[in-house]
Amino acid sequence: MRVRPICVVTAVIVLLVHGTALAHSGCCSHHGGVSGCRCADGTSLSETCTPYYPSCSAPAPVTQPTGHVTVPVASVRATSSASTSVSVGNVCRVRGALPDPTCTPGAVFNTATKAQICVSGYSTTVRDVPQSLWNKVFAEYGITVHSGATYEVDHLIPLEIGGSNDIKNLWPEAASPTPGFHDKDRLENYLHRVVCSGSMSLSEAQKEIATDWLGTFKKFFQH
Repeated sequence: MRVRPICVVTAVIVLLVHGTALAHSGCCSHHGGVSGCRCADGTSLSETCTPYYPSCSAPAPVTQPTGHVTVPVASVRATSSASTSVSVGNVCRVRGALPDPTCTPGAVFNTATKAQICVSGYSTTVRDVPQSLWNKVFAEYGITVHSGATYEVDHLIPLEIGGSNDIKNLWPEAASPTPGFHDKDRLENYLHRVVCSGSMSLSEAQKEIATDWLGTFKKFFQH
């Protein structure tokens, strides 16, 4: 039987359209779907997906901040709502839910700006805590038994409001008793929102959380 050319062309077009639709529908299927130029959970679009979203194929680069500056909050820490810290030798000691102020005073990228930290995905571009540094943080605090469910190596001043990866900004934060690291995550997200909305300056937010994150959490969430 003779196949007409027009039928062949039609079949090819149908297959191409169908294949494109399938490829398109598979983008971020395991990440909650597509949201803007990223997956819903914050994951970047894969190389096979970006062609279906032309406006996302060449995102504006985020300028990474450089340098670390320790936040001078030692004089303010005396008013903290937590108990006094205790350090023995080279081992740091937590003060309840707060880190040792001598070991972990907090540190920021000295070039981080509001414009930078308010760009979606900024924290991912600057996060850099290798396993060696992770191990050193636990060693400094003398914690030898831990798991992801009980502790996390946390940034005292979070990356999302300009905190750096310097060890002076890291400590092993416990999940319990509460408020613990899950609750601090809520505070970090809140401070990021108010800074980006213009309700609070970046430096003020950094000082609030570095001085006494627990007191700041209670002020905004348990008043």
